[in-house]
Formats: sequence, structure tokens, C-alpha cells
Amino acid sequence: AASVRLLGAFDQYVLGPGTKDTELLSGDHRAKVSRTAGWIAPLVLVNGRIAGTWETDADDLVVAMFDDAPLPELKAELPHIARATGQPLTRIRSA
Repeated sequence: AASVRLLGAFDQYVLGPGTKDTELLSGDHRAKVSRTAGWIAPLVLVNGRIAGTWETDADDLVVAMFDDAPLPELKAELPHIARATGQPLTRIRSA
């Protein structure tokens, strides 16, 4: 099923198989997900594959999609992330 989901940093979805699993994440983008000192970035999943990363900046959800992928419809995820972070997120923008 087509889906777009946002996962937090260090989510088990990626930690289980690991960032070397090319079915989940293209090797070209591994460094964007698995960062310095073992930091695993918050993730954008599109149809179950890692397609970008996200962060918050004031009232914005800032999304960086890989390979110039179009920004998927993430509006439905805003309330979930706002509740989880305690931030009143009002818009989505590209990094």
C-alpha cells in the first residue's frame, strides 16, 4: 500500500535491519541517515523505504528528500509530530 510516514531518530524500523540494508535505504544516502557518532536521523518513509530525513525548526517541519524526490504529502503527519515533540508545527518546508 502507498504510504508516507515520519519516524523519529533511532527508530527500530531502521535499527533492526541496519542502515546497510539496501532494500530499505540506498547506499548513496547512508551517510545522511547514519550520521557522525552513531546518530540515526529522523526518517521520511515512502512506501516502506527511507526517502528522506526531517527535523523541526521553530514552527516548521523541515524535510530533506533524497534524489530530488518530490516532497510527498506529509500534512497528515504534522499533528503526530507536533504532539510527539510538543512543538506547534504549522507548515512543512524543504531543506
